[in-house]
Amino acid sequence: RPAQLLIPDRGRTHVVPVAEILWLEAADNYVVVHTAERAPLMRRTLQALLQDLGDAFVRCHRGAAVAVA
Repeated sequence: RPAQLLIPDRGRTHVVPVAEILWLEAADNYVVVHTAERAPLMRRTLQALLQDLGDAFVRCHRGAAVAVA
């Protein structure tokens, strides 16, 4: 499982530690990665991202997942 996500955004790359992610929100073929300070958009489906993150997140809705911690 990854310890952090690298999210490219307009020439920059956001480094988001998985431990800081509060919840994930689906937006078509993208995922909004919500932390306490920011919410970058990642080009990935929610289902694919959850498969990579494993049991650290629980899908609570068709379009959302929350961190277990």
